[in-house]
Amino acid sequence: MAEIFVDVDVLASCKGRIVVIAGGANGIGAATAARFFHSGAHVFVSDYDDKGGIALKQSLKESATSNSGSCHFTQVNVTDYQAQVALFDLAYKKHGQVDYAVYCAGVNEMAAGGSIMSPENTIDKVKEYPKALMDLIDINLSGCIYFARIALSYLGEGSDKTQPPSKGLTMISSAAAFQEAPGMPGYAASKAGILAMMRAMRAGLPTMCSARVNAICPWATETAMTRSHNSLFKDNDIPLQGPDDVAKFIQQVTVDPKLNGRGVYVGAYRAFDIEEGLDRTLPQWLGQVNVDLWNKQAVAFSKAAR
Repeated sequence: MAEIFVDVDVLASCKGRIVVIAGGANGIGAATAARFFHSGAHVFVSDYDDKGGIALKQSLKESATSNSGSCHFTQVNVTDYQAQVALFDLAYKKHGQVDYAVYCAGVNEMAAGGSIMSPENTIDKVKEYPKALMDLIDINLSGCIYFARIALSYLGEGSDKTQPPSKGLTMISSAAAFQEAPGMPGYAASKAGILAMMRAMRAGLPTMCSARVNAICPWATETAMTRSHNSLFKDNDIPLQGPDDVAKFIQQVTVDPKLNGRGVYVGAYRAFDIEEGLDRTLPQWLGQVNVDLWNKQAVAFSKAAR
């Protein structure tokens, strides 16, 4: 079990850095923006929630100290590719670089109002296009794919690819990506896609664009997404962590130059790298013959990606 700890010196190293955050007006995204801002970073926040974004910017301005950075808010629909390009371009044109990028945008079935499995899905109902469900996929996964593609180009621009990777891309997945999520198959599929995308990128990015990539997989966190079913946790004496409990590990993973290719589970106020456990126990659940084949494939594909 590889636990990840918060290092205040590492967090402080983001002072003066340029950070782009999608889905940053509320919940975990807002807490992440606040942490970077108060650490002295210049934060470019986007969200579809215009009121929430403006309120966040004002709140950060009012709580600013001499060590704080700056905050810019832009309303962006993450399913709009060109709008995401414009967000990165704004940060790049203002500062000449982008150092970190964090994708926090997401909704679940309960918030979206549609699901793959539902007692309401009669024969007549399923003949209708499931817009709410597909919007969920577009926001959670397609938007993240857009974000990652754009981010890597801006992170890599001007980077010294002969040096260890200093830039960071962090994508918010979920514990539902690797654990059962009853009643939320669409959400689980979208978040598993993010975890899989991180795994597919981690080997090539350091040399390709001098960047690292990691995924954060939070346990249930008290945000707008959980509001409709908070009683399920409280009635069963299951504690919910707060947005900042997750945000501090997002900042750590994004900034720490030693961390790449980690799938970080955050729960009960602690963080653990699930990838280390999976890799270490591969022979037990996959068999050594298959492990050897997978390792050969990984080496071959990694070389091809470069």
